[in-house]
Amino acid sequence: MVGQRAFALSGAEREDAARALDLLKPFGLSLLEAVTVAIRYACPSKETVTLSKLRELFLAAPANRRGRLVKRRARSQGNQRVRTAAFVNCFPQMNADEVTPEFLKQWFTKLGRLSPVTQNNYRRALHAMFAFAVSEGYSVTNPVAKIPLFAVPEKVPSILTVEQAGRLVKAAAESNTRLGLLGYVTLSLFAGLRRAEVDRLDWSAVKWERRMVTVDGSIAKTGSIRNVALSDNALEWLKLCSAPAGAVTPRNLNRRLRQLRFLAGIEKWDGNELRHSFASYHFDLHQNGPLTAAQLGHSSGCQLLFEHYRSLVPLGDGAKFFAIRPEDEKPDNSETAPNVTTNNQLSVVGL
Repeated sequence: MVGQRAFALSGAEREDAARALDLLKPFGLSLLEAVTVAIRYACPSKETVTLSKLRELFLAAPANRRGRLVKRRARSQGNQRVRTAAFVNCFPQMNADEVTPEFLKQWFTKLGRLSPVTQNNYRRALHAMFAFAVSEGYSVTNPVAKIPLFAVPEKVPSILTVEQAGRLVKAAAESNTRLGLLGYVTLSLFAGLRRAEVDRLDWSAVKWERRMVTVDGSIAKTGSIRNVALSDNALEWLKLCSAPAGAVTPRNLNRRLRQLRFLAGIEKWDGNELRHSFASYHFDLHQNGPLTAAQLGHSSGCQLLFEHYRSLVPLGDGAKFFAIRPEDEKPDNSETAPNVTTNNQLSVVGL
């Protein structure tokens, strides 16, 4: 339909459009964007707001996740509050609709020697704020959309060896009464949950009879519910957690993890070893990209999996990894959530 309307334009109208596009090219605006700006200034629908006021309104509004308005998560709210402040506090009285891509590029240049990942985090927060400005009629276009993502050097994901994984989960089991990390380690290492997901997870999400854990939309990164299958060894380790109820992850997680790594003799740690290890070993075991991607909750399908995790572990080590399990486990006699008492002397088999 749009293509047919283009053919209906007169020669003079097509010439007009071509000349307008030439004039707009230096500003990075499309003809439609320019017309929208002109209409807005001719018939303003809302009063102009300063950046300071825009930020206030943005932080008070619900988040827009996949076209749905949802309550902002505390961590996301905190990150957006800090990162938008870094920009807005420099120009609090500047009107929101006066911000251009060139202006933003200059500001990013003045940020200093921040890593590309950090710069992208600032860009993401500002993009969300100006997207809100567009949706509310305070700005015609999102100037951040014209700024490409900063290039992040490719880095091979850190993967635990089978032997290291065995030492870590054994140490977690032996120190669980003190550190309380066995549930966290098991669901991250043998189920591939994201750290932020396990941080917000409650033990009620573990469906023992269905052999899975449910990550609902309020927890998942993508905002969509997913059911993650639990392997035999994951269930066996989880049953060693005494009286599993309430939050899976204890407070002061970083401090506890440092102590656990010391007990397990693991010095090098980037932070995502548990999930990265699961991804690589799960794919090696099943040789099924869609299955592993579904377990991980990758919204992009197999693309991320094939780019980062495939062929990172020796062929056949997936079977060894998912054979890491406790020995001498006593049967579970409870009818509700498992509370299994085990021998204090745990060993790891299948290594």
